[in-house]
Amino acid sequence: MKWSDAHLTDILVIGAGLAGERVAIEAAMHGHQVTILSLVPPRRSHSTAAQGGMQASLGNVAMGYGDNPDIHFEDTVKGSDWGCDQDVARLFVELAPVAVRQMAMWGVPWSRVVPGRRRLPDGVEVEELQEKAGLIAQRQFGGTAKWRTCFAADGTGHVLQYAMDSVVVKLGVTVHDRTEAVALIHDGQQCYGAVALSLRDGSLRPYLAKATVIATGGYGRIYGVSTNAVINEGTGMAIALDTGVVPLGNMEAVQFHPTAIVPAGILVTEGCRGDGGYLLDKNLHRFMLDYEPVKKEVASRDVVSRWMVHHIRRGLGVDSPYGPYLWLDIRHASAPTSTARLTAWRDCLPRAKPPAGTCTASIAWAATPWLKPWWPVWWWVKRWPNTPGNSLWNFPSPWSPRPWPSRGIASAGCAPGPPAAKTSTSCGGPWRISC
Repeated sequence: MKWSDAHLTDILVIGAGLAGERVAIEAAMHGHQVTILSLVPPRRSHSTAAQGGMQASLGNVAMGYGDNPDIHFEDTVKGSDWGCDQDVARLFVELAPVAVRQMAMWGVPWSRVVPGRRRLPDGVEVEELQEKAGLIAQRQFGGTAKWRTCFAADGTGHVLQYAMDSVVVKLGVTVHDRTEAVALIHDGQQCYGAVALSLRDGSLRPYLAKATVIATGGYGRIYGVSTNAVINEGTGMAIALDTGVVPLGNMEAVQFHPTAIVPAGILVTEGCRGDGGYLLDKNLHRFMLDYEPVKKEVASRDVVSRWMVHHIRRGLGVDSPYGPYLWLDIRHASAPTSTARLTAWRDCLPRAKPPAGTCTASIAWAATPWLKPWWPVWWWVKRWPNTPGNSLWNFPSPWSPRPWPSRGIASAGCAPGPPAAKTSTSCGGPWRISC
């Protein structure tokens, strides 16, 4: 490493996800020279994987009328079990509506309110007013008194990241991707930048800055199973802690999301439950009604996660080689609105109601385009029960015309029906994918 090769800038931002790029944009708009370091190209940051949405008290939809920052603040404090910094929470709830509308101005294609009457999966009828037509739509998410989650179908993080990165490019912000910050440059009192490793050629280079921002995301990859990308290893926190002068706070604040595909650990958006999905045990019993009769599947994520673990420990999980799991059932969420909102999971929605006891095995492959390389798919194919009419070679490609009418349970399980109608050949086997 040569100090003569040092890169000089006003603001050094480590991390190119939504948080890092938003900081860079604000600094660049105020006339500062900004440089971003990122392990991957910005549009491959883990922010892109976010599906469900972001909350802002707009009050645009029927189930959100009367919403305001005070109600949002109360939900936030309660959802944190009174552990959050309330000054930060207040700032967040006041600025969230501004940020959502600003992102719309930058090009985010938020889903919009469609006026008219519709029936929710739980039977409640709501009517969206004509005067609200075209405003930013909002969906139900866990732990909220009002519907306030703004979304773009189920690809919210994707469109947010792309819009944000377009603004970064427009402002001429310097981005050095495939670069990892390995140490901070400091004198024990002030930070002067970072030493970075080029992942292209292995060279080290110092970056000197008047201010350094660390926005490297979480550290979910320290867990055996995580929905986080492989780059979420907490490297930003590690280099801060390595200085010996920067403490880390609230390390217990790790969010456990209730739903992910077994065994791949791919996130299944909370929108599936927000739009009416049910959690079922091995007896196809909707157990959240027993624990949370009011909020049901849309209680706070930590609450739902704890009840799921509790239910599994009672011996009511579905057994598999990967350990017990539970079902996420979205067969009933087949209305056009749900199909439009859950685009990545539309193959899990029913095209026709299956007869009682019919195996909804199509879901075993409906989700596999997300699983690469192809060896996991081949493994599941090999476990397919080799019975007449169910030959290995008749197993369809994920991109072939859909030959099976029954879809909906986000796994290869059986539709509810008389026990006698379920056969071991159609419903058994450890090849199932579930949520």
